[in-house]
Amino acid sequence: MLSITIQLSFSAKIFSQNTLPSKKSSQREREYLRPSEVNAIISAAQKVGRYGITDGAIIWRCVIEV
Repeated sequence: MLSITIQLSFSAKIFSQNTLPSKKSSQREREYLRPSEVNAIISAAQKVGRYGITDGAIIWRCVIEV
């Protein structure tokens, strides 16, 4: 017996998944990262991968723009 299955396209798979509900700002303690947290992210980015210095610089540049 021959069975035929229909496979969804890639974009249909993305939109059919259940997404997490967005967090309400009233439930959050704060809106932004602390400077120490940003520095920790930058130093972690600098230690990993081939372009660590570049990654750290990109993160730093994004933070000072805001």
